[in-house]
Order: sequence, then structure tokens, then C-alpha cells
Amino acid sequence: MGYVDAFRLWLMSAFDDRPHLERYLDAHEAPEDWRAWSVEQSLVP
Repeated sequence: MGYVDAFRLWLMSAFDDRPHLERYLDAHEAPEDWRAWSVEQSLVP
């Protein structure tokens, strides 16, 4: 398993909803492309 796969597994288990994920991304000043990928991969409502 590579870093991206491990990060995706963590992402899917760490965030319950989109506002929670967006607060995390805001706090870490995530770039727009990373933000879009994270929302897509996390499958949060």
C-alpha cells in the first residue's frame, strides 16, 4: 500500500461529514486540487 492509498483510508475513516472535512482542509490551507480530491475520496455527505 502506498502513501496515497493509506491517506485515502485515513480520510474515509476520520471525517463524518463535509463541514468537518472542510474545517480540516481550511486549517491546513489545502490547495484547491488537493481539496477537491479529498472531498471526492472521503465520500462524505
